[in-house]
Amino acid sequence: MTLATHDNVIRYLSHWASVSPTKPALVFPRNVSPSGTIDYQQLSFEQLEDRVNRLAASLAARGIGRGDAVVVMIPMSLELYSLLLALLKLAAPIVFIDPWVGLDQIKRCIALTSPKAFAGVPLIQLLGRATGALKDIPIRLTARGPARFGELQLEQLIEATAPAVETAAVQPDDTALITFTTGSTGTPKGANRTHGFLVAQHQALSRELGLTPEDVDLPALPIFILNNLASGVTSVVPRMKPSKPSAIDPRVIIRQIQDWGVTTAVGSPAYFAPIADHCLAHGLSLDTVRAVFTGGGPVPPGLLGKLRKVLPNGSAYVGYGSTEAEPVALIEAAEACDETDALAEAGHGTCVGRLAHGISAKIIRRIDGPVALGPQGWEAIELGTGEVGELVVTGEHVGKDYYRNPEAVLANKIRDPHGTLWHRMGDLAYFDVQERLWVVGRVNNAVQHGDRTLYPLQVEAIARQLPFVRHAALIERPGARAILVVAPHAPGQWWQHRTWKEALLAHMTGRGAPVDEVRFIRRMPLDPRHNAKIDHAKLRRMLG
Repeated sequence: MTLATHDNVIRYLSHWASVSPTKPALVFPRNVSPSGTIDYQQLSFEQLEDRVNRLAASLAARGIGRGDAVVVMIPMSLELYSLLLALLKLAAPIVFIDPWVGLDQIKRCIALTSPKAFAGVPLIQLLGRATGALKDIPIRLTARGPARFGELQLEQLIEATAPAVETAAVQPDDTALITFTTGSTGTPKGANRTHGFLVAQHQALSRELGLTPEDVDLPALPIFILNNLASGVTSVVPRMKPSKPSAIDPRVIIRQIQDWGVTTAVGSPAYFAPIADHCLAHGLSLDTVRAVFTGGGPVPPGLLGKLRKVLPNGSAYVGYGSTEAEPVALIEAAEACDETDALAEAGHGTCVGRLAHGISAKIIRRIDGPVALGPQGWEAIELGTGEVGELVVTGEHVGKDYYRNPEAVLANKIRDPHGTLWHRMGDLAYFDVQERLWVVGRVNNAVQHGDRTLYPLQVEAIARQLPFVRHAALIERPGARAILVVAPHAPGQWWQHRTWKEALLAHMTGRGAPVDEVRFIRRMPLDPRHNAKIDHAKLRRMLG
């Protein structure tokens, strides 16, 4: 099914509820018995549409409608997706805040969006009451637990009787979903995902992932469930804690794959690593899976090779993108393992493959602050093949602005002479002669060392060549000093640090990536969403 960009994205659900009414849409694991048997909760497309329609009617009867922002802080669950779809039906902008962000950031997001309602689990509601963070929000919706005085219980709203409401008509630029990227201080940067953007992103993901209604997907990333519902694909939600994807029980995930004949799966490298290790350790294979898609951060050495071994009838792919632009590029495991991984380990950067359909990209020289093209246009700043610079992209599924944040738009977008808006990915990268994209680090993390620039992903890969290095991070300290921070595989062996430090300094110099100092820490700070990317900013704060 194809929608025009002016249609409300909820119409995808209506289509599949009509075409495949009894087909499972959402499948959630509830309990796992000691023997490993899993009890599931499931809803068909028809049941889900009915649930969404009833909830939308109840919300409308309580004054929530077009343009009324609603903050949502509910974990992956039936309640979450029922609410998201009901709000889309009403054209009420969804403000999605990750549960692991700090209270100060939550307050900033609320102040920016002026929500009419807040939806959260009881613990979040209690925290909001105790701190006063929710005092100016008129309506409180509580899910997955008892509602306190002044709160509406979401599950009861679904069962309530209220006059039916029509699906709201929308324009392409109407805000559907606001998701926050970076910004632990100051004004939050909320990516404005309009209805037109969501339709374009769905079409792009469908092309790259190759999903068909016959697929059964295991999505570990919440946004992909919405794409599955638009594609008529059954979503089997993995049993996991979203903020700790590496802490899964791989036996349970494998059992879910077997129970439902899962054909595709999406998740971060940290999520797939224990699954692949368990399969290899116990001689298991994932016979029904035809495709695995991972991304969100660097893929650790060896993971793609492991996935190839446990997918006898499938392939693994690494996707590259961001909140504002997803997907941007894709590489298949065979090409990575056979060609680019050795180059990456030698310090060439991380190859993320070739551009996705519908994406155009340029590499421009690094420019601090906003970019305004002069009379020469791109010619004055665009770099050639093999030259490292800042990556900028454009396409129908690339976000055009940030919600109520013109400063972020000015800093992160470029308008060319034709009126096309380009997004600054914030990554330093280059194209090779085969038109493959190589990322070498974040713009803000490059280290100026003497008369040359050191790029984090290149230097860190060289450090990981030594067997005792688990994670490595390159940071710059005052005086243009290049510091290599290392989290070893055996952090308790402190008596080895001197030997390791000498080995690293000699190794880095010998490989053409000299550093001034080596420091050891027990655990490297990683991003909370994917547990895959090193949080360089947090690391700098840790070191003082």
